[in-house]
Order: sequence, then C-alpha cells, then structure tokens
Amino acid sequence: MQDDVMTDGFGRVARKLRISITDRCNMHCMYCMPYNNTEWFEQDDVLSYEEIFNLAISADLGIKKIRMTGGEPTIRPKMEDLIRSLSKIRGIESVSITTNGLLLREKAKQLKEAGLTSVNISLDTFRADRFKSITGIDGLNQVLASIQTADDAGLKLKINTVVVRGWNGDEVVDFARFARSMGYTVRFIEFMPLDGRGIWGSDLVVSKREIIERINRNIQGYH
Repeated sequence: MQDDVMTDGFGRVARKLRISITDRCNMHCMYCMPYNNTEWFEQDDVLSYEEIFNLAISADLGIKKIRMTGGEPTIRPKMEDLIRSLSKIRGIESVSITTNGLLLREKAKQLKEAGLTSVNISLDTFRADRFKSITGIDGLNQVLASIQTADDAGLKLKINTVVVRGWNGDEVVDFARFARSMGYTVRFIEFMPLDGRGIWGSDLVVSKREIIERINRNIQGYH
C-alpha cells in the first residue's frame, strides 16, 4: 500500500470492491451449485447492511466502484436501501450488481432510482429447454424481460455467458448476433473446475480461440 491507496504486487491500484451480500440463490446452475445439497448461512452470520456500509467506507483507499454479488443479490430484502447508502459515499463513482436476472424486472426501476448504475446479467442460452437444464428453473422469459426492463430503466448492461461444450457451445454465434443487434456487451466465460456437481472436464471447455474463430467465420464484418 502506498500514498493511501491499495496496490497489489504489480503496483496496480485497487479501484473496485466486490461484496457478496448473500449466499442464497434462487437458481441451481449446474456449473455452480450442488443440487439438493446446499446449506445456507444463518442470517445472523451474514453481513448486515450497516456492516457492509462500514466496510465500504473503510475501503476508501482508492476504491471507485462497488459491485454486489451473491448468491443472488436481488433476493436480499430492501436492497435499494443499501444501494442508496453506498452511492452516497464520497468518491464512489458507480454501484453495480451481478444477477441471474430472475427478479430484476420487478426491481430495475427502483434500484436505478436508488443509485444503481449497471448490471451484469447471467444468460447462458436462448432456448427454454436448455435454460431449465442449466439453471433448474423455467425462467428464460423472465430473464429476457429483465434485460429489456433494465435497459429501459437506463442501466448499463453486460451479459455473462458461461460456455460449456455440449450444453450451449453451439449458441456462441447467436450471442454475438444478439450483442451486435441490441448494443449490449456479451462476455463469454470459460467453464471452470469450480462446479458444485463435479461434472467439469477439459473436454467441456470451449476456448477463447475457438469462440473467436466461430464468430469470425459466421458473422460478416465482425473484425
């Protein structure tokens, strides 16, 4: 640490603070959570909003951006109160969330008014049957509606897509076309060996090179 800012071993200044506000989730994604084998924290063991606010203030060492994650952050009650308080901290330029989008449609406008600036929404497929297989929830239309509602509310949008061979790898080009037509940023995420069900294998990984080659091959003028 130097000059009252936090730096890493490469001298880079820490500008972003990432806070998990709940461990609970309303999906059971096959690359993340064990199925029917989850024990949640007792609520007394989860940081209160006051504790999160105090943590954010104490991190005033070059921090400019705060991102809230989970679990699924939108299931935490009165999240707009936390966003409102965090957005008022001196020096904080943006407050954002990473969400599965299942409940965002109902909350987008309210969260924007509270001070939320951007959302990263997880979406791995455009096919309802695949969506249910991947997430355990029949909620594709809800997520797509949330994306539109968040956009209408004026929130900056990014789409996070975990690519898994044999599950949704053939939709890479569809997501690229979606990004171009809607003006959204789609971030393709490699399937990592952190899955709760233990199904990861190197044969399921779609590499960055392969993703780029598929897009270049199928979308004219992508370069």
